[in-house]
Amino acid sequence: MLLGMGLKSITGSRKVQEIVNHFGHCIGYHTAEVFETQIAAKIIEKRKVLPDGLEERRGLSTISAWDNYDESMYHDTQGICIQNEPTPAAIMSEAVSSIMSTAVPTKKRSLELPNNEFEPVRKKPKISRFSFARKTKRKPANYKTAIERDVAWTISCKTDKQTPMWSGWNSTITKDDLPAQKIGYLANIGAPPTRHDVINETLKRNITLAQE
Repeated sequence: MLLGMGLKSITGSRKVQEIVNHFGHCIGYHTAEVFETQIAAKIIEKRKVLPDGLEERRGLSTISAWDNYDESMYHDTQGICIQNEPTPAAIMSEAVSSIMSTAVPTKKRSLELPNNEFEPVRKKPKISRFSFARKTKRKPANYKTAIERDVAWTISCKTDKQTPMWSGWNSTITKDDLPAQKIGYLANIGAPPTRHDVINETLKRNITLAQE
C-alpha cells in the first residue's frame, strides 16, 4: 500500500503505478486515490486547532499568540501555540489510533472541502471607557543581580571577542527550573488581523484551542 501511494505522490504517473501494480508489487492507482481521500476526510473531520506535536490534555499550560505576517503587498494573520512539555511523572495521553483503522470504508475518489469563509461581523464594535490608575513600580527582587550581570557581560564583550550574545551568555550561568516548551504553528488566516471578522475568528479559534 505504501509503495503505491508513494509512487502516486512522487511520480504522479498513473501508467507507472499500473505497471508496478500488474507485477503485484503495489496497489492500483484508483485504490491509492481511495486511501488518500479517506485520509484527507479523516483529517478534515477532526478539525483540530491544536497544531500537530502538541498534546490535548487538561492542566497542561498552553498559550497562543496571533500577529500580522507581512509579505510584499499581502497581509496574513499567523498564529503560534506554545505548550509546556509534560513531566515524566505526568499521565500520558492514550495513543491515537491509526487513521486507516478508523476510517469509514468508502470508494470515493473525490473530496468535498468544508466552507472556510469567516463569519461576517455586522455589528459595529462599541467603544467602552475605563479608569486607568497607575500603580507604583517596584523593582523586582533580582534587579541588583541583573544589573551586575549586565556589567559583567559588557566587560566580557570588551575583553573576549568570543563572548556570546546577552541571552546566550546568561543561559550559561543561569539555572532555569522552568519546564521545556514546544512551539507549534496554527493554521494561517489569509487576511489582515485588523479586520473585524478576522479578530472574531481568532477569538473563536482560541476558545476551541482551550477546549481541546
